[in-house]
Amino acid sequence: RPAAIIIKDNKLLLVKSVYGGETFYILPGGGIEFGETIEEALIRETREETGKKIKVIKPVYINEYIDKTDKSKRVVNIFFLSKIIGKEDNKLIDDNGKIKRIDWVNIDDLEKVDIKPDFLKTNLKTDLKNGFKNPSFYSVTFKNG
Repeated sequence: RPAAIIIKDNKLLLVKSVYGGETFYILPGGGIEFGETIEEALIRETREETGKKIKVIKPVYINEYIDKTDKSKRVVNIFFLSKIIGKEDNKLIDDNGKIKRIDWVNIDDLEKVDIKPDFLKTNLKTDLKNGFKNPSFYSVTFKNG
């Protein structure tokens, strides 16, 4: 699952979502369709979820999300630093109610919001300050399944 890290005026673009009865923030992104590259999927998913056209700059994190009770259930997330290009239309797709809204959240306030995966709360703030020169590239998150 590719995901976009989009920062503008010290704010991070987040998608407020509902999955499995839980409401939390995630970065825009999603599944890769047959025939797409990872970058093409990220550009398409970000446009669908936020109405914003992006340019992918570079990968900065890889995170494995693993279910504790069934380790065969996992998602590999690849996080790409990205930037908005062109005109923004902010039009969301109909995704059966999973996406509730998009928000720009101040980087300094990330610890106050429920964002998945959790490592983003601390890593983004630090890595932004050093220009993503030496990001903590790989992490594993276990879900309390």
